Amino acid sequence: MSGNPVKDALFSLLESERFAAMAARGRYDQIAREAVSECSGMVEGAETRDAILETLATGVLHYILTKSGTPSRRKAVYGGVELDIVIPGTRELEKSPGSALVIQVCCDCGRIAERLHRTGMVQSIRENIWILTQDCTGPFHYTISGEGSTFPQMVTRLIRFAGEHRHDRLGMAP
Repeated sequence: MSGNPVKDALFSLLESERFAAMAARGRYDQIAREAVSECSGMVEGAETRDAILETLATGVLHYILTKSGTPSRRKAVYGGVELDIVIPGTRELEKSPGSALVIQVCCDCGRIAERLHRTGMVQSIRENIWILTQDCTGPFHYTISGEGSTFPQMVTRLIRFAGEHRHDRLGMAP
């Protein structure tokens, strides 16, 4: 137990045979959809809704990146900028920004513009900065939960990006 009820609920779910089977079949989009849907109701009142969703999204992404064999750097500070996830890592970001993807998880619409600006200082290719959010809209913004959630599509694009740029160590990208 981590002491964080959100993480505990998520990892308990992800350790189940059902989710292991989804990962084995490469159904990462289904993992994203179902894990967030099932866990967001289990932890009501534990934290603010935004914090819950950010924790769930980050945890699900870490699980998917690990299971898919996609190299990544998590919670990195590069050039003085905090980056939630960098695929494949900060060395590639420095060497070849076109081959590096930065994912920022932020549910506070008021902070997204500032995070985009700061992230743009280290990732010059705007199309390679993706924002995972609750309900804020914009280019390369993906929503974590709800009826119109685009998180599963983001996961599919992420795995494809890794394969196209040869960042999929296990060759599991579609």
